[in-house]
This record gives sequence, structure tokens and C-alpha cells, in this order.
Amino acid sequence: MTIDGRTGKPRRSPFSRPRRCFYFCQVKPRVVFGLLIFSLSVFCPALARESRGSLKVSVDCVGGDDVGRRLCYAVKERIRASPAFRLTAEIEIKGFGLHIVSESSEDSPATNLLSAIAATITVKLPRMPNYETYLDSIVMLVGANKVSVEADYLVARLDHDADGFRNFSD
Repeated sequence: MTIDGRTGKPRRSPFSRPRRCFYFCQVKPRVVFGLLIFSLSVFCPALARESRGSLKVSVDCVGGDDVGRRLCYAVKERIRASPAFRLTAEIEIKGFGLHIVSESSEDSPATNLLSAIAATITVKLPRMPNYETYLDSIVMLVGANKVSVEADYLVARLDHDADGFRNFSD
């Protein structure tokens, strides 16, 4: 170890062991500030979405055909998986209803490849707690191999119709 002639203190060798300091002591403050701003911009919108709450949705299905049952199950699973919605057993005040009616387009249930689907989206408003208010309806033909696509479409349409009611959530 050598001694600095100007200060009289020992001078560190470039090969000596560095001081024990956390990583942030060695990083410039601008970098730390930039990382803080970036992390806030990433996580704050997620927190804002979470704080809004989820919309209550009740899904009821009528029809005995296989394609209609599969569509109903797929819609319910997508609503359960979505953080924007919460599946309820029956429509509640400030909640939405998705009513699906399916009818097979073929005579034999064993060869049911196509179903006619009618779906209605309603909302139960606080000022009329005994009635559901109509928002939208969808009529479509669903093939056995397109159940997943049509379930995504129904949930997206519900989400679009519910946009004006996001402040309903508790």
C-alpha cells in the first residue's frame, strides 16, 4: 500500500478489495430516478385498474344443444379469468346480465355442428332494482369448431357495452 503525498492518507490500489456498499451507492442518481419513474409508470396503471373493482356479471343459458352448452361454459370461464368481471349466480343491482339462448340447427343432437345463438346484455340499475335494462343483443350462428372465438367475441361485446358503467363497481 502506498501513501498519498498530498493528503498523507493511504492510497488504494486498483486491485484492492472495494468498499462494501450496496449496488445503489455505485449507481448515479439519475439512473435510480429513471428506474423509479419507469416502475411507477408500469405498476400505477395496473393499480388504478385494480382499484376500480370488477363488474358483476350473471350468465344464464337456455338450450339443450351441445354447441350452446360449450359456448356458455366458455363465456363463463372467460369472465372468471378476467380481472374486469366477477361472475355471480344471479344478476345483482349494479350488475350485468348475459342471457344466452341456443337452438340446434340440426335434428339429431349426435351430429350437432351448428347452433343458432341469441344473446342479450342487460344491466340492473339502482333506480329500477326490480327490472333489467336492455343494452345490446347479438344473434349469430356458431359452429362446433368456433366456440372459443365466439365466446371471446361475446365477452368483448359485454366489455364494450359495460364501459359506460365502470363507476358502478363497489
